[in-house]
Amino acid sequence: MNFFKKFEKLKVKYKTNKKRILSITVTTVGIACLLIGSSMAYLLFEASGTTQTISAGTLQLSYTNESEAIILNNAVPQSDEQGLNNNVYSITLTNTSTIKSYYELSLNNNCTVGNSYTVNGSSVTANVCIPNNYIKVAVKTSNDEDYTIKNGGNVILKGYLEAKENISFEMIIWLTEETPNDYQGQTETGTPRNVIYNGNFKIYTRQLLDSEKPIDESGANKPVLASNMIPVYYDETNSVWKKANTNNIDKNNPWYSYNSTGEYKGMWANAVTVTSSSRSKYLNASIGTAISMNDITTMWVWIPRFNAVTPSNYNGGTKNNPGAIDVTFVKQNETAIDAFTFGDKQLSGFWYGKFEMGHATLASSKTANNLGCTNETCSNANGIIIKPNVKSLQYNNISNFFFASRSMEQAGNSFGFVSTEVDTHMSKNNEWGAVAYLTQSIYGRCTSSTTCTEIGINNNSNYITGYGAPAGSSDSVTNGAYNTTLGKGATTTETIYGIYDMSGGAWEYVMGVLADTNGNPRSGDTISSNSGFTGMLNDGTTYTGVSFPDSKYYNLYTGSSYTGHALTETQNWYSDFANFVVTSSPLFSRGGGYSGSTYVGVFYFSNSNGFSYSSISSRLVISNK
Repeated sequence: MNFFKKFEKLKVKYKTNKKRILSITVTTVGIACLLIGSSMAYLLFEASGTTQTISAGTLQLSYTNESEAIILNNAVPQSDEQGLNNNVYSITLTNTSTIKSYYELSLNNNCTVGNSYTVNGSSVTANVCIPNNYIKVAVKTSNDEDYTIKNGGNVILKGYLEAKENISFEMIIWLTEETPNDYQGQTETGTPRNVIYNGNFKIYTRQLLDSEKPIDESGANKPVLASNMIPVYYDETNSVWKKANTNNIDKNNPWYSYNSTGEYKGMWANAVTVTSSSRSKYLNASIGTAISMNDITTMWVWIPRFNAVTPSNYNGGTKNNPGAIDVTFVKQNETAIDAFTFGDKQLSGFWYGKFEMGHATLASSKTANNLGCTNETCSNANGIIIKPNVKSLQYNNISNFFFASRSMEQAGNSFGFVSTEVDTHMSKNNEWGAVAYLTQSIYGRCTSSTTCTEIGINNNSNYITGYGAPAGSSDSVTNGAYNTTLGKGATTTETIYGIYDMSGGAWEYVMGVLADTNGNPRSGDTISSNSGFTGMLNDGTTYTGVSFPDSKYYNLYTGSSYTGHALTETQNWYSDFANFVVTSSPLFSRGGGYSGSTYVGVFYFSNSNGFSYSSISSRLVISNK
């Protein structure tokens, strides 16, 4: 059976404008390109009507169109770099039906020599037609950071649209640099001729086959993998992590689901980095290949962009048993909690360290500030590990943890990170808060708006990552490793796909600091007990250390409370300890320690002077640039 329905061509007219927003919610658009002389060309879109609705099988697409015209002057052959500076056209495709559907958008060439085309209100007969291979199209959806360049005639956009969902995209068109003189607007003898490219968008749609339905239907933004990150899922039968299929349709090799119910609930997206010696093997390996834990260096969990309603009245529960936080997944350009704003960039999500920070050689060291990281090119960062069944790294002040995190993207790093793609940093307080909110939602540990379970505790007195025991357990209670039932019970999802060590284990420093009287971040308590950063001390004097980084790397607080970041608004939920930062202890720690019993948890927060202690570790984050 042929499920496809081809849309008819519609013509749309433009006039010169660097960036116009076309309200087009389907879009079959006709393009005419006329070269006149050897140096001048016009790219035109012509339109008739203002609104149309077209049905293709079970999918209905509607479009509206502006009556103004856009004319591109001097549309001569261009390099890709030049072409990307051309006019930008914005279009929206909308699924007006009640079912999820697949779509393909392609640019096709309909020029025929001898046919007449309307250009600037005049009828023009095509003497020569420009073939598709000399047309370049750049497209970028609202979820993309960069344009993707495609050749004319190919599918330029494809994907899935939920019922009533729309997707906006931008388009740029130009003639390739390789366009030969055969397509100039005059012959070699100087005789004028009309050289035409008459293309049109065509949309193919059909109802999804069962085999094509994505595993995740939550609306969460797709994880953005950096170079050398490998998507993984856990094979319970063989107790091994395997390479996942990024299309997230393959039920045999699934990747993630942020669904609130169903078979895949709690399957947050996981990704790993591996040793440099094994990297090529796994990157080129087939889907479903087992990845040895011995080869894994770091493990990460994707936190997709969302907005959350500030909790009140324990969201229908009680302080000791609160209800679900109202979380809504949103697109990159939509309003979200501030954890998804990183400097001047709006993030579609971020990667959160799956376990507390460890180190291949320094975790057993009791030497203060053993990392020795005072800048962003610290070689000891190459020994950082984020994986289960290893000892958390401690004995470092906040500045050491921070600069170690920033050094993970340095040239020649052991993880394969590319500094132009990612920003590695120590977890901020608001990023911890975002994980806490998602944990206390129907996409985390809640089964309904009023029914949630508290995250279990890592009560391992040796600070071994990934261990778990029931919430409220003392350090003497039996626990289990990360892949046991007890271990999974201490994650943000109650599954192996969640984030570990957020209750108990080591205390964790986060980048959240109290402001001094001048509005600058404080350093710590005294000359001998501080974060290592330059700043005001408790007595009003200044400690001179390393400079605080750019403000995008920390949260700055004033006063004695803060609503947001899982602080005042979730204070003492599940009896978790809550103590706001003060002048003598101006830096936040989260999660609590292994011996904290009832008083630790994902909503735990306390204050510290930022010094290197034997019981405090940290957590790492990757933001995409």
